[in-house]
Amino acid sequence: MEPLVKKSQDLQVCPVCKSSLVYLVEKKQINDIEWKISLLCPNCFLLQEPIMVHRETARKLSKNARVGRENLAKVLAQMEKMNMEEEAEKMISALNKDHILPIDF
Repeated sequence: MEPLVKKSQDLQVCPVCKSSLVYLVEKKQINDIEWKISLLCPNCFLLQEPIMVHRETARKLSKNARVGRENLAKVLAQMEKMNMEEEAEKMISALNKDHILPIDF
């Protein structure tokens, strides 16, 4: 049997490029305490599979992935809002300077 990898911090660092952005892409419960997981590095696209881990390590990796997705969604929403505000300001400026004509529509 393969030894269980114990530290989720070690798993989140790519062994090839040393990126700390490695994330969980798949997990499968083997028994009450063991899980087989697959990890992906978004920097060099190294796919590590299967890795045997303890249940708590799999939970931590899942939680980290969820928190990361939530943070990315918040940043995306902020960027979309900023872009819309910028586009609205440009449109208002163009309207005020008579740069938009009926032929533009």
